[in-house]
Amino acid sequence: MNAEVELPILEAYDVSPRTGFLPETVSDETNLHPSYLPWIHITQHLQSLIMQDQIRSVVDGLPVLSCEHLETISQRRKAYSILGFICHAYIWGGEAPAEIIPESISSPLLFLCESLDMPPVATYAGLVLWNYRVARDMEQLYRIDNLATQITFTGAIDESWFYLVSVAIEARGGPLVRAILDAVRYVRENEINAVATQLLRILEGIQDICALTQRIYENCDPHFFYNKIRVFLAGSKGNQKLPNGVYFNNGTHPIQPARFSGGSNAQSSLIQLIDLALGVRHHPTRIHEDGPRNSTGKEVSHSVPEEQSEFVASMRDYMPGPHRRFLIHFAKVANIRAFVEMNRDHEKLINSYNACIGALVKFRDVHLKITNSYILQHNPNSYRNAKRQQGAYKPRQVHIDSNTQSGGTATANLSHKKIEIAVRGTGGTDLLPFLKQIRDETCSSYA
Repeated sequence: MNAEVELPILEAYDVSPRTGFLPETVSDETNLHPSYLPWIHITQHLQSLIMQDQIRSVVDGLPVLSCEHLETISQRRKAYSILGFICHAYIWGGEAPAEIIPESISSPLLFLCESLDMPPVATYAGLVLWNYRVARDMEQLYRIDNLATQITFTGAIDESWFYLVSVAIEARGGPLVRAILDAVRYVRENEINAVATQLLRILEGIQDICALTQRIYENCDPHFFYNKIRVFLAGSKGNQKLPNGVYFNNGTHPIQPARFSGGSNAQSSLIQLIDLALGVRHHPTRIHEDGPRNSTGKEVSHSVPEEQSEFVASMRDYMPGPHRRFLIHFAKVANIRAFVEMNRDHEKLINSYNACIGALVKFRDVHLKITNSYILQHNPNSYRNAKRQQGAYKPRQVHIDSNTQSGGTATANLSHKKIEIAVRGTGGTDLLPFLKQIRDETCSSYA
């Protein structure tokens, strides 16, 4: 806690007081110059191009378009989102993944990445933050039925719903961000009751986010998600199907392999902000790859607090640059947990803080259950599927080796056979051990 550091000003970091890290308005294809119609045509027919195995031939035939007509930040974000979808469709839209991204996509995408301070992949920002439109009421962005997606890989409501749940969560995060900054401000003024009141606002926000997260079940079929959507979200980092990563042919530099995580909700700035605000500490977990590398092979790295786990910290490299810098700034002024620990005799303060931690634990329990329903139950190498083939699943029989969180493989003894369950998330991490560690570290954060 550093009282000398000024509190971050939201607008200076492209954070909205109303919608948080979600932009209040997003450009669509009608806002782009007509010269970009070749890109737009592909995204409008992405499903059929993938199904008919034509996506690569069409992309290979594209001209290399200049980004000179992308004049506003909103237009550049839209183009980045478009090219991220096309890039991932090109990589994963065939029997085997494509390793070399053609110049028609690489050149403009890398230019936009430089401009936006983003990596050349389909990030959470490109899939979610910059890929929605409002159906009716601008004042109700947190209502999923008031939202629509602009681009999907499959054209299915399941995929749209998957993205829009996150859009609604981010929109609900606007008041939550304000409550967090208000709490930090009241700590500096030593206003105990006011801090407790803001913690109750934070509690309400976390509870609403948890409720919205559970709505994923309403219109996103787990089987469809695992088999039809998730494949396009995968990255090249930690992916056995792309052991050498991918190569971006930008027409000028020698082509070097690049490895990046795919789109992941771990790239949400909102969730990392909540952890920072409440002082939830995540300890290092072993990552099986080097850090993300750019198109020239140079490792990408940004300053992050030491207490963040390596994977959580690495996800900041996939956030919009201003949002990443906002988190770095906020980490320097975060003071709520220290204030709570110094005022343990104040029952309302302690109870409010612990209620926030409890709500965050529930949110992470919900995330674990969703991961089980949408990924683990459908993965042929997972323990649950192996056990299901032999009889009733008994969760308590699973033994997770103590080495798992530092890079080992979780195993279970099934008729004297070891079954690997190191299921990778789209972000490239060993999914189950990572999520359990994050949940357990949250559990240990009660005051």
